[in-house]
Amino acid sequence: MTLKVIKKASEVDTEKGTIVVESDHTDGVHAYAELRGADARRLAIKVAAADGLPDPRINGSVSSYPVDAKGKEITDPSKQSVAKFRADIPVIRKLF
Repeated sequence: MTLKVIKKASEVDTEKGTIVVESDHTDGVHAYAELRGADARRLAIKVAAADGLPDPRINGSVSSYPVDAKGKEITDPSKQSVAKFRADIPVIRKLF
């Protein structure tokens, strides 16, 4: 399926940042696998570099979560309608 970066939700400076990536899978199992996979990480690194982070690397664990149609995080999927899934991918510049 397709991964895309949510620029408005992503933050990057010259030291570190968080890239928000969205999957178009509507099934949580497949979306979580895609968002935690190598393609999502490569996309985050590519975007972080383009946004000015020198020699970026993944920094820590990827956090995945469901969102509603407006992109707001869903805390209780049994009571709210899930539209898509997103992941926060932490990035940092290469340490010497």
